[in-house]
Amino acid sequence: MKVILTGATGFVGGETPLEGRHDKLSLIMVEDFARPSAHLARLGDHEACVWCIGGKASDFPTEEEYLRVSFEYTLAAATATATALSNVNPHLRFCYLSGLGADPTESRALWLEKITRYVKGRTEAHLTQLCADRGLLRVHLFRPGGILANSRWNRALAYLLHLLPSITILVDQLAQVMIEVALHGGDECLWEHGDILAKAKELSPD
Repeated sequence: MKVILTGATGFVGGETPLEGRHDKLSLIMVEDFARPSAHLARLGDHEACVWCIGGKASDFPTEEEYLRVSFEYTLAAATATATALSNVNPHLRFCYLSGLGADPTESRALWLEKITRYVKGRTEAHLTQLCADRGLLRVHLFRPGGILANSRWNRALAYLLHLLPSITILVDQLAQVMIEVALHGGDECLWEHGDILAKAKELSPD
């Protein structure tokens, strides 16, 4: 089985090849995801996509740049890929890394990361609509809370927070769950933070 991974040099995306244990990895450098057609011929036998591009609005120099990368790139790539694979694999699994508190209505009063949550929510809504309109995608939306690097200190912190209502997750746990869903699918469309933690515990009970 072949999986498309975007954002492979990022914080979360960089963990997914490790968790996927793939024997062969091919790197494609895409200059502009708004025009992905040049690479579609290489994707004909892929069955899933793990999309880890976006991050927070505060990571980008302008709101316009964040919107272009996080929303426009995602929708352009999802639409083009699903259309290109429609005759080969009409049910591509598209695993989108969103975030805790994403607001598809873009109407809630938010004090923290308002732009980030609105844009991720807008992206969720459009991906879901793309799935409903064309039936070319099986969309899985992941809304993790605070993502912690995999270090001894953070593992200890995650254990302590596990004793309380937790809003954090280790990056390798998140990557493991996303890869599991990409490879094997699932009935859930929306994975809230607690759902991701529960699945991570199921996959690695120790």
